[in-house]
Amino acid sequence: MSIRNVFPTVRPSLNLNFARSKTLDPRITFSRTTTATYLDSDGLLKTAAADEPRFDHKYENGNIVSLGLLIEGGETNSVRKSEDLTIGRWTEVGDGVTVTTNQAVAPDGNTTADKVAIKTTGSGVKAIQSSILSGSISGSGTAITSSIFCKAAEHNYVSVEMQGGGNSGSIVVDLSDGSLITEVSSPDSYKIEPYPNDWYRISVTSTTANTSATALRVHLTDSSGNSTWTGTIGNGVYLWGGQHEVGAFPTSYIPTDDTSGGKTREPDNVSVTGTDFSDFYNQSEGTLYASASILGKNIHTTGTEYPNGICKISDTGSNLAYSRVLYFGGQADPDRVTFGNRDASAGSISPRDDTFGDIQLNQYYKVCGAYITNDEQAMCLNGRDIKFNGTNVNPPTPNQFLIGTGYHGAIGNAPGGDEMYLNGHISELRYYPKRLSNDQLQNLTK
Repeated sequence: MSIRNVFPTVRPSLNLNFARSKTLDPRITFSRTTTATYLDSDGLLKTAAADEPRFDHKYENGNIVSLGLLIEGGETNSVRKSEDLTIGRWTEVGDGVTVTTNQAVAPDGNTTADKVAIKTTGSGVKAIQSSILSGSISGSGTAITSSIFCKAAEHNYVSVEMQGGGNSGSIVVDLSDGSLITEVSSPDSYKIEPYPNDWYRISVTSTTANTSATALRVHLTDSSGNSTWTGTIGNGVYLWGGQHEVGAFPTSYIPTDDTSGGKTREPDNVSVTGTDFSDFYNQSEGTLYASASILGKNIHTTGTEYPNGICKISDTGSNLAYSRVLYFGGQADPDRVTFGNRDASAGSISPRDDTFGDIQLNQYYKVCGAYITNDEQAMCLNGRDIKFNGTNVNPPTPNQFLIGTGYHGAIGNAPGGDEMYLNGHISELRYYPKRLSNDQLQNLTK
């Protein structure tokens, strides 16, 4: 088979490589009404202004790796004074600790990290706790995530805990290398993310069993993870950027002041509309390609999983109307990737790949969805077998391309709002005004 047949000969009419260019195509409209943070290419945590996109990175094996465009739904950090751990809004627990402000360079490059150290020779708990999140807000059966940036000083061992709600869970971490020592009380999930200059962002998620209040708690432990032990007075760790949020995974860091209830980061909204849209879109046939990853699965407060949307071509009318959509997950089967179509009668046609196992977090998936009038729709994931379903007939005429959202189910209390945001990264996104061949779909997504 010739190269011409294996790879597309038609050029994409929309070609977005966010990870490489780290810029927005001038046809894209971006909005977010608040500031938001991201890891920049210099390894520092930066704050993007309102309406400024975030081209995010990760720190891996000593290198800064570009991740592409970060798109998140709205979230609130309930911690008061997230970067000032002095006793007041923060509370000593057990034998207590001493807090000395501004003792180390924080992940944002400013000398604002506090030292939290052993206070007495007692053998009790040595911990600090954030302001609480009211049980009436979180409620029973709600996933809550606690996170904080940690760095070793004279001491190496910390336990980060989602405390309260009748189901506290924590992990103990060795800050000398970021390794896990043990889990305590079976948290739902956890994450240990390395940052430059020996920092780690440690997060833990647990689901509440009752309506009692919750909080972020950090223990200094011994090398085995014991929280009741005798240590050396003055030995401690550096802490910065505490976050306590309703949700099943940690979102980007949200700095707070002393405002009651914390601070909110509003959603990222990304779109192509008007003639900028109509100039690249072909109603009769076309192919969508995306390389994307998610930070965590969108879980409703009832525990039901809903889609993480990659992109959507739709009209601006009914909140259920869409012509083409790519998304991860979904209520019927959370571990799938779908290319969907809703025709003029509001009937859904969705070829999907749900046979590859659990969707892995922070892992890029390459997916294509293709259509042509009066023929089957097709999709391909990671170069696997082509999936087919339904004849593409008369979908609504769209007028917009929404990026980082892929489903609109009008479901109250859905993560990030009814649009069900990606809550992740898009590395590449393309649209071809032609239905590519099955061989081409497979080779694009390998």
